[in-house]
Amino acid sequence: MDCSVCCFLNSLNIDWIAIFALVVAIISVIIAVKYNRETLKLTEVHNKKSVEPLMTDLYISKLVITDDKKPSQAYQIKNCGFGPAIIKSYFFEIDGKKYINVNDIFKQYFKGQNYSALTEFFTIALEHVIAPNETLSLFIFYFDDVKLAMQFDELAKRLSFQLEFETIYKEPRRFFKEKLNIR
Repeated sequence: MDCSVCCFLNSLNIDWIAIFALVVAIISVIIAVKYNRETLKLTEVHNKKSVEPLMTDLYISKLVITDDKKPSQAYQIKNCGFGPAIIKSYFFEIDGKKYINVNDIFKQYFKGQNYSALTEFFTIALEHVIAPNETLSLFIFYFDDVKLAMQFDELAKRLSFQLEFETIYKEPRRFFKEKLNIR
């Protein structure tokens, strides 16, 4: 290299090591930002999954009469997840017709039949929050005779239940049970 060129570059007082360090630092920042964004996305997915509600159900059929206990049928839903479930809609369906509570189904299919005054049926308010580990009973029927309880048990084999709910992140979820009675 010509001595005049070297003298010129040296007269500019350029610190080549500092420029190289600056280029390396800029490249490092770009790489760090890229990986930081990927980590943030993974963290968001993890956080959403860590508070995901998990709905399950339980159909309880007690057809045996013992002492003072009457035959009964009950249906419950439970949030087994770690986050709350915010109810948006729900219904029972049988023969293509939708019902909000089972009492209306009972009246439709067992016209004139009498059942115990201890019957409980529940309706859930929209926007109701089912907390983690919370169980809700949707109906409990106590029958005066086993025959009627067995008839309702058979009806439950045709009865489906659908629950639509949201997570705390407003993500829609759906729980569907095709038959309440799984025997």
